[in-house]
Amino acid sequence: MAWSVPGAAWTTGLPGLAVAGTMDSLAGFRKNCQERGLSMALTLQVLEGSFSIHRLAPDNAISDQVYQGPFYSVTRTGEEVSVVCSSSVCLGSGRSEGGWSCMKIAGPLDFSLTGVLAEISSVLARAGISIFAISTFDTDYILVKSEKLPAAQDALREAGYTFEN
Repeated sequence: MAWSVPGAAWTTGLPGLAVAGTMDSLAGFRKNCQERGLSMALTLQVLEGSFSIHRLAPDNAISDQVYQGPFYSVTRTGEEVSVVCSSSVCLGSGRSEGGWSCMKIAGPLDFSLTGVLAEISSVLARAGISIFAISTFDTDYILVKSEKLPAAQDALREAGYTFEN
């Protein structure tokens, strides 16, 4: 399956379902899949705890505290080191923002799947909710400000997603 931004075209190569349309007809597509016994709904899980996003200089060492949490992400480029970790970890970074909640797409997701993160970010954008996304080999993680989490869950449920917790 592949799809893109609102108003753009999407197509599917699901067995027994060769259709195309626009993002506006995605709800109809999901209904059509359900009627044919094909599930397009993905399940998400909300990770426990509050998270912070830090920006460090590219040559900064990473505190061992980061690696003690059940979820963290460290990305190093030539310009910066971005760290997502528990808000209980104090990195003393010059730039950081706390108060994030994290949703995990239940995986693993196959590499042939396309548009998963694009659809979720589109649903949340239409609800006025900004995201910080992290992709791993197995799945994607979507962080939203904690005060926006209930609205994000509502928007995603309305779009056909389910939550395990």
